[in-house]
Amino acid sequence: MGENLKDIYNEDYYSLGFDFYQGNFVSWPATFYGTRIGSSLANFHISSSPVGSYGDEMNKTGISIGFLDFKNAEKDKILLDFLSSKVHVNHIGATYFGKWHNVNPMNKIVVRDRFDGMIFVQSTTEAKRAEPHIDGLPDGNKLLIQYYILMAIIAIIVFVILYKLYKKSASNLTKKSSGRFHILGKDVEEKTDINIIQKLIINTNNYFNSISTFKYCAIVLFIMTILTMTSITVNSLDIFNRIYVDTGISAIIYLILFILIGIGEIFLLYILPLNIIKALSKEKAIYLKHILIVSIIMALINSQHYFSSGILLYSFNILINIIYGLIYGYTYGLLYYKGKKPLIMISIILVIYNILIMLGVVSISKI
Repeated sequence: MGENLKDIYNEDYYSLGFDFYQGNFVSWPATFYGTRIGSSLANFHISSSPVGSYGDEMNKTGISIGFLDFKNAEKDKILLDFLSSKVHVNHIGATYFGKWHNVNPMNKIVVRDRFDGMIFVQSTTEAKRAEPHIDGLPDGNKLLIQYYILMAIIAIIVFVILYKLYKKSASNLTKKSSGRFHILGKDVEEKTDINIIQKLIINTNNYFNSISTFKYCAIVLFIMTILTMTSITVNSLDIFNRIYVDTGISAIIYLILFILIGIGEIFLLYILPLNIIKALSKEKAIYLKHILIVSIIMALINSQHYFSSGILLYSFNILINIIYGLIYGYTYGLLYYKGKKPLIMISIILVIYNILIMLGVVSISKI
């Protein structure tokens, strides 16, 4: 809204920013992906702002509440240099996901490019409830800690149950009976009276069976990169909410984090359930029906954070997650029957994929 108003009114529009050094505030506890936690708002406390941040520098002045007009500040070179460099601001809105939210590199901005002036409050107090009879809000920091501990416990329990189920059913798993990966089933693919969709699937599968592993991985990388960059472009906020690239060590940390999370999610949400379904169905191969079932169910689970904003708004993202599931499942099946150590190969694909996406995000951000 502010950007549109500035375009319309130009110099007649004055953009005013707010920042603080420490204190309490009210927000809705949320995960890193934006999913709300709990059923109400909560009180949060920040003991201090990062060193060198706007709030930290303003706090050094000793002024408890103040206003700085950037146009007047241009007369002071030291102040102008500070306002023209990237500094941290407490960018907190309707949701808050803990300390990482507060120190996230995403909050580093050139304040002079965003605002015409800033109001600074040294120490804030949380918003007071309008209705006196309503009890006080819970401690948001404690809620976040409890939530992440609970999620870690649930993840461990689910992993153990799935793994035990997989091991229990492992006796039903059989290796390939031929060197070719049959996606619909050997009997179906050898029939002559198949429909046009089955024929298309078989022809595509035959092509992937015939090409080298390197060429197949390159095709997968290309498709996944295009899909992800399209999703980021359509939902531009994802650039900031999911992937943010800073410089130096931060970029490396983000890259390692995304790779580890990606490998963990694919193994836990797709490969392990795919093997369990295959084993429990007592099939000799991984077929399209297994991949499709796992892809739909796990894509919906993986996309659960979109539902709070309305499924229709983010249906494109859920569709992409289903396509990703098909890619993961098929890639695992193809490499498995080619004897190419699928987990290692998929991990390599993910490493290159994340590097490409981060480079793509940097390019889009600069544009």
